[in-house]
Amino acid sequence: MHLREYLNITHNVNCLWHYLYEKKVIRSEIKYPRCKKILIFNSTVENKILHCTAKYYKTIKGRKRQKLTCNFKISIFHGLNVYT
Repeated sequence: MHLREYLNITHNVNCLWHYLYEKKVIRSEIKYPRCKKILIFNSTVENKILHCTAKYYKTIKGRKRQKLTCNFKISIFHGLNVYT
């Protein structure tokens, strides 16, 4: 990639996020381990942290189900191996 192409990408935020996703620097989606919900990243997220607030049911002893709120947060940069 030439310097002028890189400069053009940095001026367009959506294009920059797409380029970073292609190079495996950021995640575009994640499946949360507790509630099994898939969240998709969009470039309007200000702090680049995906936060799940979905409701899910957990089976517990003595009761049928308990309704819980998933409070899972993860950065879009977490857990990616950039050097492969």
